[in-house]
Amino acid sequence: MVQPSRAANGNKIASEGKLASMDEAAEFFSAGKAAHQAGLLADAIALYGRAIEKRPDYAEAHNNLGNVLGEAKRHAEAAASLARAAELRPELAAIHSNLGLALARLERFEDAAASHRRALALQPDLAEAHNNLAMALKELGRPEEAITHYRRAIKLKQGFAPFHHNLANALSTLARYDEALSSFQHAIALNPKLAGAHDSLGLALMALDRGEDAVASFRRAIEFDAGQASFHLHLATALQDLEQFAEAEEAYARAVTLAPGMAAAHASRGLALLEAGRRAEALESLERAIAADPAAAPAYYYRQRASEHVPRDSDVATLEALAAASAGKSPDARYGFHFSLADAYEAQGNFDSAFENFRIGNELRRGAVSYNEGAVRERLQRIQRMFTPARLADHAREGSESEQPIFIVGLPRSGSTLLEQILASHPQVAGGGERPLLAKLLAAVRLEDRPPAEFPDYVPDLRPGDLRLLGERYVGLLAANRPPAPRLLDKYLANHAYLGMIAMMLPRARILHIRRDPRDALISAYCQPFSGNAQPQSYDLGELGRHYRLYAGMMEHWRKTLVEGSLLEVRYEALVDDLEGSLRPILDYCGLPWDERCLTFHETRRPVRSASLTQVRRRLYRSSIGRWRHFEAHLGPLFEALGPDSRD
Repeated sequence: MVQPSRAANGNKIASEGKLASMDEAAEFFSAGKAAHQAGLLADAIALYGRAIEKRPDYAEAHNNLGNVLGEAKRHAEAAASLARAAELRPELAAIHSNLGLALARLERFEDAAASHRRALALQPDLAEAHNNLAMALKELGRPEEAITHYRRAIKLKQGFAPFHHNLANALSTLARYDEALSSFQHAIALNPKLAGAHDSLGLALMALDRGEDAVASFRRAIEFDAGQASFHLHLATALQDLEQFAEAEEAYARAVTLAPGMAAAHASRGLALLEAGRRAEALESLERAIAADPAAAPAYYYRQRASEHVPRDSDVATLEALAAASAGKSPDARYGFHFSLADAYEAQGNFDSAFENFRIGNELRRGAVSYNEGAVRERLQRIQRMFTPARLADHAREGSESEQPIFIVGLPRSGSTLLEQILASHPQVAGGGERPLLAKLLAAVRLEDRPPAEFPDYVPDLRPGDLRLLGERYVGLLAANRPPAPRLLDKYLANHAYLGMIAMMLPRARILHIRRDPRDALISAYCQPFSGNAQPQSYDLGELGRHYRLYAGMMEHWRKTLVEGSLLEVRYEALVDDLEGSLRPILDYCGLPWDERCLTFHETRRPVRSASLTQVRRRLYRSSIGRWRHFEAHLGPLFEALGPDSRD
C-alpha cells in the first residue's frame, strides 16, 4: 500500500502564520483541531467551516479543512479547499504539498506533481513533498524519477519506515526485485507491524515466483491488520497460484465480505471462478466488479473472455469511452481497456481497429516488463554448447527411473493447454499446471566442494548420484498437492530449454512438443496481456519474432541431440482436424491405454490456469486457425523478424 505523507498539520502552519487574537474564528479553528484529533471527522469539517465563515481568508482553516475532507474521501472538495489555502498563503510549502495529495487522489497526477514541485521550490528539504512527488511520478509511469525522490525523502528523514516501503514499491515496478526486497526488509525492520510493507513484500515475492514465502508475508500483513480487504485478496491470489483452491476461495470470500464495493476483489474472484469452470458464478462476480467500479478494466476483459456472444455496439461504445478517459492515467490503469476494446472490435470483425488497440495495449505493457533479448540469446547458446550428444550419452543411465512425468513444451498460445486438458481427462493422468518447478530446482543446485555456479555451468561437475537425486526431488515437487496418478503433467513451456537436463535426470519421462503455425501462435500471444512479467517478449512484434527464432533453434538442437524417441512432435492443427487419430499415437508414446474420456475433454472439471481457460471448456473449433491473416497488413515487423521461419 502506497504511503502518502501530509506535509504539515494545522498546528505547524498556524505557528508559521499570523493568527489573530482568540476571536470566534480562532475558537472554531481550535475546536476543529480537537475534533479531528478525536477522529470526529464530520464535526471537524463543520467546525472548520464555521471558522472560515467567520474569517474567509483564514488560510490555516482552509488547509486543515482540506486535509479532513481528504480523510473523509471527499476529494474534490478537499482539493478546492486546499487550492484556496494555497492562494491565500502561496509562500507555505506545506500547503502546496497537501494540495498535491488531494489532486493525486483525484488522479490528476500531472497537477499533483506540479504542486509538489512548487512545494520543493519553496522548501527543498521537505521530505514529505519528495515522497509525495515520487508517488505522483510513479503513477505517471516515471518510476526512475520517482526512485530519485524517494531516496531523497529517506535521506532527509532517516528511520521513517513508510518511505522505505514506498521506495521498494517503485523498485518492484521496474522489476528490480533484489533491491526492492532489501528496502521492504528495511521498512519492516524499522516497523515490524507495518502491515502494508508485509503485503507489498508478498507481492514482490509473488513476482519472483516465491509463492510460499508470499503467502507467509500476506498472512503477517493480515495478522497486523485483519480488516484490510486487499490483504485477503492478495493472499487469495497467492493461494490460487499455488493451486490451494479451497483456501483461496475462503480468502476471496473474506475480501468481498470486508469490502463489498471493492471491484478488484470481485474481478479476481471472478477470474478464479472462471478458472474453475464455474462460468455463471464468474460472470456474476465480474458484473459486481463493474457495478462497483465502471472503470474496472480487468472485469471487462475477463467478462468478455467468458462471454459466448459478440459484443453489442453499446458495449463497444462503453469500452471506447473508458479507453479515452484513461488517457492521462498510468500504463497499468490503461492497457486493460485497450486489450478489451481490441477483443471487442475483433469479435465484431473490425480488424484494423482491433489491431490498433492491441498495438496501444502492447506498447503500454512493454514499458512495464523486463526483457533482455541479448541475455536470453546468450543463455540458450550456452545451454546448446553444454548439452552435446556425447555428454548425454555419458550420463544416460544416471537419472531417476520414474516414468511419472509427462512434459509439454512449446510456444505460448500453441495449444499446450488444449493438449494438457485432453491428457488430464485420462483417469491415469493428473494435470500439473504451469509452474516453474524444474527451473527453480535447477537454479538452486549447489555442489559440494565446488564454487557456486548457475545452470548450465555446473553440469560438467555433476557426480554419480546427483542426477538421480535431482530427478527424484523434481518428481516429489511435481506430485505435491496432486492426487496420486501413474502420470503427472508439467506444461511449463519454458522447460524447452531444459530438455537435455530432463533426458539426464529423468530418462524415462515423456516429452511432448506442441507445434502450431508460428504466425497464429505469435499473433495470439501479441493479443494477450499476460500477467506480471510472464512472456515479456510478447509485447513487441520484432522481439516476438526474434524470440521465436531462438526457440526454434533450441528445439532443432534437441532434435539433433536427444536420443531418438525421446521427443514426440504434436501438431495443433492435426489435433483440431482429427482428435482421435492424433491422440492415439500420443497415448501410445506415453504408455497409456486408450480412453474415450479424452475425446470429451471439454466436460472435464478441473481448474485451468492459462490464457486458454475458456477455450478448453468448448468443443474443438477451427476458427483460430489462420487468425493471423486478419492482421496481415500490420505484421510487417513480425515477418521481418521471423525471416524464413515465418512458417513452421
